[in-house]
Parts: sequence; structure tokens; C-alpha cells
Amino acid sequence: MKNYIFQKAMSVAKCTAILVTSLILLSSCSDDEPLPETTDATLSLSFGREASVTHADIISNIRLFSFNNETKVFDNEILDIKRDLATNKLMAGAKAGDWDMVITSAPANTLERIGGDKKMSSNKLYIYKPTVVNHTSTNAVELFRVNKADLHIIENETVYSDVTLGRNVAKVEFIITDATPTFKLIGDHRLSLTNVPSTVKFDGSLSPNKSNPTTLDSPIYSRFSFVKSDVGDLKSADTIVFIIPAHQGTDYLSENPTDITTHKMGVNLILERENGTKYNNSAIIPIVALCNKTLRVNISLTDGVEFTTEILPWNHVDVDTSTGEKYSNWLYVKSGVSGYGQSWSDPLPTIKDAMNRANALKAAGKTVHGILVAKGGGTVYTESFDLTTDCRIFGGW
Repeated sequence: MKNYIFQKAMSVAKCTAILVTSLILLSSCSDDEPLPETTDATLSLSFGREASVTHADIISNIRLFSFNNETKVFDNEILDIKRDLATNKLMAGAKAGDWDMVITSAPANTLERIGGDKKMSSNKLYIYKPTVVNHTSTNAVELFRVNKADLHIIENETVYSDVTLGRNVAKVEFIITDATPTFKLIGDHRLSLTNVPSTVKFDGSLSPNKSNPTTLDSPIYSRFSFVKSDVGDLKSADTIVFIIPAHQGTDYLSENPTDITTHKMGVNLILERENGTKYNNSAIIPIVALCNKTLRVNISLTDGVEFTTEILPWNHVDVDTSTGEKYSNWLYVKSGVSGYGQSWSDPLPTIKDAMNRANALKAAGKTVHGILVAKGGGTVYTESFDLTTDCRIFGGW
């Protein structure tokens, strides 16, 4: 059943690149000019499965940039690209030489043009320019990038190379786990992320450097509403998610990367109390965001502001019921335990309570994916109720 509901996510898109070169001779108009030398190359990329981005999305947006492998100066962008979305293949023209090939995938018209000294380490690849839609800042694009260094393409030979394409952005999740009853359910509540990096360079690093990156002029933010528990007086809010530029170090795919930024961001909360006054509090997030991963920040507002933070995979799924980790937008039910329904350590006692909770969430414009009902220990549910919600109910957990 778990496999039916959730898909195991992968953090990177894996590719295998095949380059085939052959010589084409072009006639010269003058004996004084050297005969130009051009080669054809076929680049074939075969992608592994990536949970949040389809093959067609990745292949449709692939761009290839050649840099001299010694000077790291830009040579050309390969424009002769043929895409076969049915077979997840990409073929592109190239020329012989020793290259660092920067391979990117991002939505059309979102990447910057190369200029100035044309060096990989100084030219900007992507600049995050958020706007505000429905009281929420727009996210950075889900930029994929890799530098295939020292790619040696030889005339009339086939060159094989393995490539791993990973995100050059980070995800930041905020979960308000509980709040005192003094805050309005629907009010002028705003969570802002401050000191957000804005720019990624062609070499994958933050601009101008990973320790002191250029940041946005203004915070990014999201407005939200609280929802009140059917059992107890605590309130909580849906997960707030931002996607931001991140430093892609040389070891970003390792479990414990060391080539990371030291730049820390901040969070600001402005909340409206029942009496109309404002609650305003700011703090520095104690850990840094990592490329291709999720920085989760849990916030408790019951006695001051308390933060707990952790680094998770990009497409994390909390399936370990022994730890009480949460699913985003799922409700939990376990007989004999009275809670708020946010996790297995804090479940609602009955399915009826969960349906009432789901109705309240949906009425507030929130998303509820389903209700998960615990099993084991001889637990028997003998409830009688009307199906008042279209929310799916899953047993056997």
C-alpha cells in the first residue's frame, strides 16, 4: 500500500553521454586563409528516472556550453540539438577539442547570456528575480547543471562519458508545528526568508563567492492562515516552501559535503493576535541550505519561538512511523490517542475527527491528500459516520 501512495524519490538525474566525431572539410575562398576545420559530434543522453521532473521537461530544456578546459573561457553554445522525447535521447553537434562542457536544464528564457571575460568562474548563469503572486513570492526555477570537465573529443572517434545532472538550487521548508491560541485563525500572518542568495555562476557556485554571496534586495515571503485542532487548543499552518539558488560544490552529491556555503539566512514572522496587535520576531537559521537538498525548519510558537532544523533529500518522504515525522498535508489516526493529527506521535483518535479536520482545512483553502489510519496491537475501529469529505482514507499503516 505504501508503494501505491508514495513514490521513492531520487535527488539527481543520471545521464550517459556518447560523443561521436567525424571530420567535415569546407572549401576556402582564398589561398591566404587557412582551411577551417569543423567536426560533427553526436551527444546522446539517456536519463534515469527523476521523481519531480519528467524526462521530457529535462530534455526539452537542455543547453550545452563549451569552455576551454585549460583557460575555462567560453567557446560556444551548441545549438544543433535534436531531441527525441519518446526515447529520452538527445543528439547535438560539437567540434573536436578539449572541453569543459557545462550542461544545463532550466525553463526557456531564464538563463543569463555570457559576456565580459567569458570565464566560467565569473559569468552569471542564473539570477533569481522573484515576483509576488497571491501574497506569496515566486520561487527560483528548478535549475539542473553539471560541468563535465576535460571532455576530450577526437576526430572520427567515439567518446563515451557518464554524466550526473543535479539541481543548482535548494528547497527551504517551514512548518509551524503549533502556536498559542492568541493568534487569529485567518489574519495578516506572514513568514519571510531574509538574506536569500540571488545568483549562480556557470561553475555552479554562488556569485561572487560562496561565503559572501549577492543577496536579494528584499525578503521573499508567504502569507498563510492557521487552522485550529478539533481536539485541543493548538493551531498549526501548512508547509511553506521556497526554492532558492544554492552553491553547487565539487562534492554536493556526497552524504556529507564539505564544499558548501557558510552563508546563513534569516526568518521573520509577523503574526496577528486576536486582540489586533502584531507579533514580530526574527531569527537566524542555524544551518545553511545545501544544493539539491531540503532545509526543513520546524517552528513552535507556544512559548516564545523555537526552531528545530534538519537537512533532508530534495524529495523526502517521511515514512518512519517510529520517529513521528510528518507527511505534508496528511492526517493521522490512531485509536486510543488524542492529538492534533499532524504526525504518528500526535494522531487524531477517530476517523470521524480526521474527516472533520479535513473539512475544516479544505474550507480554509488548504490541501489534504488523505487520511492514514494506524494498524496493529489489536486495534479495531467500530465507528459509524457519514462520509462528509471526498478525502481518501488509507488503512493498514
